[in-house]
Amino acid sequence: MNLYFDHNATSPLRQRVREGIIRALKEGIGANPSSVHREGRKAKKHLENARQNIAKHFSCAPSQILFTSGACESIRIAWEKYSHTNSKILTSPIEHSCVLSSAKKAQRQGSQVDVLKVLSSGALSDSAAKHDYDFISLQKANNETGLLYDLSPYRSHLGPKGVMFCDAVQAAGKTELSFSTKPYDLMAIAGHKLGALSGIGMLIFKDASMIEPILEGSQERGLRAGTENLLGILSVDYALQELKESGEKEQQSIRQLRDDFEKELKQRISDIEITGEQLPRLYNTSHVQFRGLDGESLVTALDLEGFCVSMGSACSSGTIEPSHVLLAMGMSRKSALSSLRFSFGWNHRQEDIEKLLDSLPAIVDRVRKG
Repeated sequence: MNLYFDHNATSPLRQRVREGIIRALKEGIGANPSSVHREGRKAKKHLENARQNIAKHFSCAPSQILFTSGACESIRIAWEKYSHTNSKILTSPIEHSCVLSSAKKAQRQGSQVDVLKVLSSGALSDSAAKHDYDFISLQKANNETGLLYDLSPYRSHLGPKGVMFCDAVQAAGKTELSFSTKPYDLMAIAGHKLGALSGIGMLIFKDASMIEPILEGSQERGLRAGTENLLGILSVDYALQELKESGEKEQQSIRQLRDDFEKELKQRISDIEITGEQLPRLYNTSHVQFRGLDGESLVTALDLEGFCVSMGSACSSGTIEPSHVLLAMGMSRKSALSSLRFSFGWNHRQEDIEKLLDSLPAIVDRVRKG
């Protein structure tokens, strides 16, 4: 038995993605889209068709999509223009580590970086925010706690030519992200969070003047060098097609599984706390503090029983340091190190949740006893 409850790290390939990639390989779609010969033109046609479909899903123009290697590159590109100037920047301490490292780089290069305060609930406080920012970088959904954030109020903190960037990596596919109606000027997406292939990401932008390339070249309208990852781009198109068809039905099913899991968990295991339980959250995420145990030991014990869960961001796994997100929320080091994230997805059924619930109490008890 091997049950995977770590969709926020990477969502397994959707069935339509698997079928679409196999079909593309059988049809020989794999030439360089920049080549002028017949196979290159065929590849280019498939690439641009996928770009149009993806643009429709996110309500933007095809020309507003820049394909990248993933979320971290998209974030780096979004920050690049403001990392080596005397910019005035606003972000938060609960952002993805890639954003925080970009903020540190900007500070080293002479930019002013202000950081929002975080309440113990996980909600953001704008008490530290000023006005006339050149760049604001905030996430729509936290990858660890699953908490959702309304970024609209922060638009008023921008200067006349200010730019707002939204890290929508964890929110994409789980919340409505109609780019044309949102307050963001830049938005990052990652394919593997949608059930597409890893190694493909996007930066959606309102105007190309907001972007300063980090890899200069002729591809992607001069905004990024390197041969496009055609199969990766196609996989995003296929994943979004499946999401469109499954839509509300899939969301409701996953939400019900998550809610049932939390309800039963509170009845079967004592001394636990669900982070942000009363706040807007991603419908698939349950972040739980198990008091009186070491989270890493619990992750290992669950893994030995065939259950894959995590303590938080996959980018930080393998470290013994507590989550910077939880520390920013005011949790003690001990509490932060006793917290686990369960993230559910498109391939889960009720029997999967029941198997986890049937095993979890005994495993928690065993780890608590040491």
